[in-house]
Amino acid sequence: MAVEEAIVSFVIERLSDLLLNEAKFLHGVKSQVENAKIKLEYMRAFIKDADAYVRNGDERVRLLVVQVRENSYALEDVIETYTLKVALKKNRGVISVLKRFVSIFKEGVDVHRVGARIEEISSNIDTWTSELQKYGVQKSVEKAAETCSSQIQERSELRRTYSHFGGNDVVGFSKDIKELVAHLTANKENNHTLDWHRVISVCGMGGLGKTTLARKVYHHATVRNHFDCFAWVSISQQCVVREVWEGILFGLSSPTQEKRKEIKNMVDSEIAKELYNLQKQRKCLVLLDDIWRTSTWDRLKAAFPFTPHDETDSKIFLTTRIKNVALHADKNGFIHEPQCLNENESWELFQNKSSCFVKKLTNSKDNERMKKLGREMLRHCSGLSYDELPSYLKSCFLYLARYPEDVTIQVKELCHMLTAEGLILQRESSTETIEDVAYDCLTEFVKRSMVQVKDYGLTGRMKTFIIHDLMRDLCLSKAEDENFMKFIDLRETEKKKKPLYYASTNVRRVAIHLCNDGTNDVFRFVSTINESLRCLIVDTRNHHPGKHELRLVFNRFLMLRVFKLHGSYYRINLGIRLPNEIGKLIHLRLLSIGGGISLENFPSSIGNLRYLQTLKVHSSYGILIPNVLWMLKQLRCSNHLPC
Repeated sequence: MAVEEAIVSFVIERLSDLLLNEAKFLHGVKSQVENAKIKLEYMRAFIKDADAYVRNGDERVRLLVVQVRENSYALEDVIETYTLKVALKKNRGVISVLKRFVSIFKEGVDVHRVGARIEEISSNIDTWTSELQKYGVQKSVEKAAETCSSQIQERSELRRTYSHFGGNDVVGFSKDIKELVAHLTANKENNHTLDWHRVISVCGMGGLGKTTLARKVYHHATVRNHFDCFAWVSISQQCVVREVWEGILFGLSSPTQEKRKEIKNMVDSEIAKELYNLQKQRKCLVLLDDIWRTSTWDRLKAAFPFTPHDETDSKIFLTTRIKNVALHADKNGFIHEPQCLNENESWELFQNKSSCFVKKLTNSKDNERMKKLGREMLRHCSGLSYDELPSYLKSCFLYLARYPEDVTIQVKELCHMLTAEGLILQRESSTETIEDVAYDCLTEFVKRSMVQVKDYGLTGRMKTFIIHDLMRDLCLSKAEDENFMKFIDLRETEKKKKPLYYASTNVRRVAIHLCNDGTNDVFRFVSTINESLRCLIVDTRNHHPGKHELRLVFNRFLMLRVFKLHGSYYRINLGIRLPNEIGKLIHLRLLSIGGGISLENFPSSIGNLRYLQTLKVHSSYGILIPNVLWMLKQLRCSNHLPC
């Protein structure tokens, strides 16, 4: 749900940009736009805190937040339509354009109606802000946290783990256990096959089985024989250092009641020193389960003798969702990243966990139906890290819904697209490029084990990555729920004889993959897709559009920010010609044509694309470039065209 905060933030940023740089296009409605921006900024604080209520099942708050999202979209549409009208009116030949553009205007620019619509949306935002306050949602992050403190505490208690508690239903961990046991029991002196590590980490997304795996390793006979004493502590998100240190000391020393009282009376520095010395004197294994932050490790590490000058055979075994935490604890440590169970392993585990239920169905006619339902449930249990993402990362994650199954994702291309969409905001007082910020966002998904790196470039930066099928299913589902993006696979539609898809009226982004024979192509049902579309991605396979088909697209989707048209690399040199109507897309930030499609011309109207940041096209034989590219002041990335 917190993706709404990112949407509102983007609309605010867009309004700020218009007020600062495009005031000439806001003649007559500038004051209304400024007022709407102020109200959205005020609402944003409430949306941030409303997320906690939505997570706890408050349907009233959820519906209000959805209304805010849809009206933020509507506000953006009204204002961008207005600026588009004004901009086009300044160009020659605009009368024919205005007649074809279906919008809130009948003739010319109706300032009064636009202003009234903006004021109506602003009034709605005021009303919903009051409603959220009535339901208990507060502006202050701290106060909202207090409101939900009991629920947070309850979740924390439910998540707490114990070394002794855990079922025997473990599937798919045999190799993982063997590898971790080997690293934990490796000796400095007489080991020639494995490096010796002070810190061993298990890293992966929530629900992957890190704690179950750690428990199996912790109780493994080889590990129990190798170490002298053991301690297991569960680290909550609200970590209390004193309690953690006491728990470790109690576990390692098994103190008497009298000694426990003595420890309770120690000051923090005394506990840290005693714990430190104990780990130097004896061979200890300390398991820290579920560390969330690097700052938590920094507060705990004073009790661990793990500086380069410390001589100890003790080791730390930790689990975390975030790879950066493991690296921060020990940059030379060993990090193990378990993989998701495959479908068969997941089904085996599901059957084990629900054996009584399955047993009852053995002779039931509903057995097959229940098995099918069970497998379907498992496909939706993968992306548990999504709920923990900050709002700005949620919108970036949902953008992955544009990719088909099992595809290798190019990091550089994705960074350009996220930037073009406005989903990445420049950090204040930063010398980084906006693409660098986008790259950092994508590396967060790697650290949280939500995607897997496939290739690194020569500079060591991530070049490509892949997303697990189950995680992609979650991404598609969330993207549709939020009206964020729709992925339309006409290959599946044709294969399964499904009815042709009609896009939601409010969907902002559409990615379409066509059939190999080109019979079900996007240009057949372009009129069914929302006019306010911001992103259109088309994989044309063997069908390459003509000028007439492209003209339909460019005349309808005048607010596009991203247009990407790719064919099949196995059928190269199939040319297309861009119609003059491309010049109407004045909000376009990214234009990409390739993948076997060769561009045959550059119309001079491309000079109208003054927001264009990325231009990537392929031409097999060379094309004449009109003397207008100098007009594209914001162009930052373009591939080299043969001339």
